[in-house]
Parts: sequence; structure tokens; C-alpha cells
Amino acid sequence: MPEFDQNQAPEHAAALSSLEGRTESDHGSNEGSIPAGVHIEHGDLVIDTDKYQVLVRDKEIHLTLTEFQLLLALASAPGRVFSREQLLGGIQRHHAIDKRNIDVHILQIRKKFGRLGNMIVTVRSLGYKLRD
Repeated sequence: MPEFDQNQAPEHAAALSSLEGRTESDHGSNEGSIPAGVHIEHGDLVIDTDKYQVLVRDKEIHLTLTEFQLLLALASAPGRVFSREQLLGGIQRHHAIDKRNIDVHILQIRKKFGRLGNMIVTVRSLGYKLRD
């Protein structure tokens, strides 16, 4: 897991720190919890954890909990590449999920974003990042 950057905005820090230290084998009750009070604005994207809301160009996009958690992780550090394992470690799981399932969830987010789905970039052999 990449080191936490103390210079990041506080609202991003809470989202990013929810991923720190998590692995695929972690199954604690706080795993993947959504941090309160996080509000991220990145271009046309707005994420508000208190409202469990995602807006793209001022249009609300309805995401599943897993999709929301994945997007929150990516948006916490635009431009940073997250491996599938890192993303998997940051989501709440009530059933077995394979790291390749991350690909399916990312695809669903892209579809829901429509033409702006390309803001999530695949980095071959590494993982995903939010375009900065």
C-alpha cells in the first residue's frame, strides 16, 4: 500500500486512510467502512460520504456500496495507481470476492458515468487510477 501523504487535503486523508493497512485476508467489522465527513470535488465529480451521494456534472449517480467504496478510494488520491488488491482491501465484503471482481465493478461505474466513465483509467498490469 502506498504511504499516506500528510500534505493531502483532510477530506481525502480520511478516505485514503480507510485503505491503509488492509489486505485481502482482513475481515474485521470496520473493514471498508465509509468515513464520515468526506467531501471530494474533482472536476465534474463530487463525492459526499455523509449523504452517500455521487454527482457527475450535477447529476446524481446511484452506486452500490462496493462501487461507492471503490470510487471513494480512487478519488482520495487522483493520479495514484491502486492495485486490485489495495482496492479489494478497502471494500466491505459480506461474501467471497475475488480481486478480478474489481474489474466488473469498475466497468459498472464507468457505464453509470456514461461519457465521463473514462475518468477511471486502467493501468495495464497494475490496477486503476482516477484521471488527475
